[in-house]
Amino acid sequence: CLRLFVSLCFIVTPEAERIEMARLMMLEVGRFVDSYVERVEGGWALGEDPTRGDCCCLKEGRCSVYYARPRQCRTLPWWPTTLESPEQWREAQRLCEGIEHPDAPLVSMEEITATRTEERRGRARRSR
Repeated sequence: CLRLFVSLCFIVTPEAERIEMARLMMLEVGRFVDSYVERVEGGWALGEDPTRGDCCCLKEGRCSVYYARPRQCRTLPWWPTTLESPEQWREAQRLCEGIEHPDAPLVSMEEITATRTEERRGRARRSR
């Protein structure tokens, strides 16, 4: 889903997620924040790579913090915006090679519901 992330996302990351990403990259949290995170209205977000204009954690076309990726990344493609309408879903599908790919595993409704609940809880915490 690289094209989807490059074109649509602004990854907000709470402190616990920054700590996990720093650990995975074997960096002190302060160094990770200085190198990869920027202060934005309402919190902190992963920065953009200044030369590519995409997420600073994308390295050679892959997520370098995949196993500690932020909730916002884990819940893709079940974001409210991608589920708003069939048109939004088709646009996400166009940008994300994994959506409805014939080799992609079938995701159960229970898993989709759990993922959406996780994302809603994260948004509610960020809005406080």
